[in-house]
Amino acid sequence: MLCTRLTNARFLTMDPDRPVAHDLGIWQGRIVGLDEAVTSLPAREVVDLQGATVLPGFIDAHVHLAWTGFKQNTPSIAGLTSIDDVLAVVTEAVARTSAPGDWVSIAGYDQRALGRHLTAAELDQVSDGRKLYLLHDSGHGCVVNCSPQASRTRTASSPNRPWAPPAPCACRPPRRTWPRRSAARPAPASPRASPPAPKQASAAPSSVTVPSNSAHTN
Repeated sequence: MLCTRLTNARFLTMDPDRPVAHDLGIWQGRIVGLDEAVTSLPAREVVDLQGATVLPGFIDAHVHLAWTGFKQNTPSIAGLTSIDDVLAVVTEAVARTSAPGDWVSIAGYDQRALGRHLTAAELDQVSDGRKLYLLHDSGHGCVVNCSPQASRTRTASSPNRPWAPPAPCACRPPRRTWPRRSAARPAPASPRASPPAPKQASAAPSSVTVPSNSAHTN
């Protein structure tokens, strides 16, 4: 008896000799047969998949499939070797966003192809008030611009205003300085005085003198 039989489905087997099956039998957690090999066997549970397509299991600890989907819907600068070409792609992506302050995501960033990293000032030049996020091709880093409020140099009321150098980057708060403690060290403690030598017991007298007028009792 089967533990489970999945039926009414489109199983992609990845087997060139039998690429598609419609029934699948499971016994003790293992696939034991397809179609006519299992349809006549009794099963404790029968699951009707209602025509769904079933794919082989993909095991990926880093969820690369999710990143693949993300990159499919994100402008990419992969393969570009010129700073100007990269900034041109960023400019096009910025133009497609609705309003200043929006996030603009770019995939495929790799400083090795460019010869150096992009700078925040270069990204500010083409951000037009947007928040830029360039995901590194490795997935383990990114490049962003400065605060859009500090870097915005063009507005709707002055679209032809020439670009001006952005204000100093305010990405990081100013570093707080703490007053230094005095470097003077306390004076060393005076050495302790040697404890006094113990008094020596006086020697017993060699003779005792008795006064002549002492009374003697026999």
